[in-house]
Amino acid sequence: MQQKYYKFEVNLIYMNILALVLYILFFLGITILYPESIAKLYTGSGFWIFISLLFLYFAIHELFHGIGYSLFARNRQNIKYGIIIEKGVFYAMCQELINKKATIISLLMPIIFLSIIPWIICLFFELPILFILAGMNFIGAIGDFTMLFLLLKLPDVSYIDYDNSIGMYLISNQDISKYRFIGIKCVDSGIHDERLIDKSIKRFYISRPSKIFFIILILFLIINLVRSVL
Repeated sequence: MQQKYYKFEVNLIYMNILALVLYILFFLGITILYPESIAKLYTGSGFWIFISLLFLYFAIHELFHGIGYSLFARNRQNIKYGIIIEKGVFYAMCQELINKKATIISLLMPIIFLSIIPWIICLFFELPILFILAGMNFIGAIGDFTMLFLLLKLPDVSYIDYDNSIGMYLISNQDISKYRFIGIKCVDSGIHDERLIDKSIKRFYISRPSKIFFIILILFLIINLVRSVL
């Protein structure tokens, strides 16, 4: 029996609205916990420093997904990363088959290392910026949580990225097209064929606007750090 692919896509409108509500609630909460730190974020260069750190944090988020993939991939050349800031896209891809367990681990990696562990550290040290970044990462991982809970409902499947489109491709011998979770459902299916893999995608890709954006952010951070020391 030929294996079939099932492409699952997240409803971005639903996810963005939910994330926005959670971000608002989160910031209301931390305003109570860290009033002085929040006040600094809203004034002067503090806001832009925080935004710079946030973008870097989101980039590291995808790096951890890639590390999760690389733990199980046979060929690490099939792990690919990209930043297209003008589209608001950060991605990590795995263009070879990995099993369900490996996929779950790769989804959990940035949540554990960029949210759970930092929050534990914040229990012992007062680090409001780290606490906030960890919270932003946790809420920003709402799509990862959605895919994770869907995977937990599914029978044994494999995961692969044919391309860098939004969503995930799952390979199965069974019909999983009817499975869904809040905000995610199957939108396409067909016969799995490795010729569907887009080999033209570079292993590391950063669009020109993204390069300019990050250079400015890094320079801004360095200047402000130097000013704070002096």
